[in-house]
Amino acid sequence: TTKGVAWAEPLPLAEVKAVARAHRATVNDVLVACLATVLHDYLAAHRAHCASVTFMVPVNLKPLNDSLPDELGNAFALIYLELPTNQPDPMKVLEVVKRRTVRMKHGHEPAVTFKIQEEIAGLGHSMYVASIDYFANRATGVLTNVPGPQMPVYLAGSKVEGIVGWAPMSGNQSMSLTIYSYAGKVIVGIAADTTLVPGYAQIVDGFAAVFAELGAATDSRRTSLV
Repeated sequence: TTKGVAWAEPLPLAEVKAVARAHRATVNDVLVACLATVLHDYLAAHRAHCASVTFMVPVNLKPLNDSLPDELGNAFALIYLELPTNQPDPMKVLEVVKRRTVRMKHGHEPAVTFKIQEEIAGLGHSMYVASIDYFANRATGVLTNVPGPQMPVYLAGSKVEGIVGWAPMSGNQSMSLTIYSYAGKVIVGIAADTTLVPGYAQIVDGFAAVFAELGAATDSRRTSLV
């Protein structure tokens, strides 16, 4: 299959945080809600309808401020997050995303899933590969939010202006969506199977417009409450 990548115009992280505070949500909630709304618009543009789309989301099981261990290794679980794609209003989508992410973060699913991953890994290579395909094929793709450096970094004396991430896909997944924050900006990258997701760049191209719509609706609600 042919793979393609694209990325959205960067958004100011401060603006995303302001919208998140107004809705008592997290930055991740706001960005994921915007992605769900963009997926709705993409499907509508292609004359397709889907009530929801399921992504695999990595959940870190270690505090981010932990010191590095002597032996490096990941401690995260991949769990499923169902995004509503039948709703064009980003405000309503945000409320749904908030409920689902809270349940995901405070439930037992991440720890249980990680333990299952550990047990399967000990059963041998062939069983492990088969399990990856089985679980991966229950989702459209991978959705991840990676916090990068919040201060500019330099490479060979030159300032790095932006960083884009593309999460890998497993099994028969059709796309991955990666939210990456760096130096006060947020960039969304998409990697996709170009046959299964025609015009995939439309998904990230519409991201800024949906966030602007959510921001305008948030400002309007603030005004009405004053």
